[in-house]
Amino acid sequence: MPRSSILLALLVVGLVTPARGGESRLGRSDTLPDVTVPVTTLPGTKLGCVVVPAPSTRKITGFRGVHAFACVESSTGEVIVAVLRKNGTVRCSGGGFLDPQNPGCAILTACGSTRTYCLF
Repeated sequence: MPRSSILLALLVVGLVTPARGGESRLGRSDTLPDVTVPVTTLPGTKLGCVVVPAPSTRKITGFRGVHAFACVESSTGEVIVAVLRKNGTVRCSGGGFLDPQNPGCAILTACGSTRTYCLF
């Protein structure tokens, strides 16, 4: 199953399953945290997800007219990412892992580059 289909399935599960949420600051590891994003954990799973709205995605990546979704599976540290256009089509996707030296950060390869993003 392609990563974008897996992510879509996770998002659908997230829409029909009661979730615990909050907010966190998100930024690249080489800059100060610069956006606030909703963070959701899905009860009964080891999944946590963030939705990065279009203005925030532009601020941290430079991409215009897109929003990003990322989910992490806490027991393995695997992260999947999708960057979607306003019409819902996938602009690009990727993945990575939580940084073993800093579990608040993930090393991600997506959309042609590898960067470290952190929740603060």
